[in-house]
Amino acid sequence: MIFEESNLTTICEECLTQMHEPAHRLVQHSGDRSLQSRYEAHKDRWEALRRALQLHHMNLAQVPERWKQYNQK
Repeated sequence: MIFEESNLTTICEECLTQMHEPAHRLVQHSGDRSLQSRYEAHKDRWEALRRALQLHHMNLAQVPERWKQYNQK
């Protein structure tokens, strides 16, 4: 998949990884969950984007077969 072939996936995952530890430490030291909440929201959005891209990729992979079926009619 083109999206995974680019370095965008790696960059996004590295950003989330780098955000996780400071967010966790902030909660432990001060009880402030604001950064943790932001981290979780970004992680959820990233996972939703990945799922949507996988779905689109699967749908696009089916296009040639659908044309073949259409042309056989």
